[in-house]
Amino acid sequence: MASNQKAPLTTVEQAVWAEWGALPDDHSSPVKEIARRLSMTAADVAFIVYPAEIMGAWADDQEPDL
Repeated sequence: MASNQKAPLTTVEQAVWAEWGALPDDHSSPVKEIARRLSMTAADVAFIVYPAEIMGAWADDQEPDL
């Protein structure tokens, strides 16, 4: 794969992005809501939607609790 190409999305990434697209733009805790819906940790969801190499480390306290 060329260095400028992205790897195809995994099934989990596809599910996370589908849930992300289904939430309203003004949702107060999208990462935690998606984690709850998909039985994932918030950190795992955040890693997909807010890549650390782009956004920096994500902490659980960056969104209010549900």
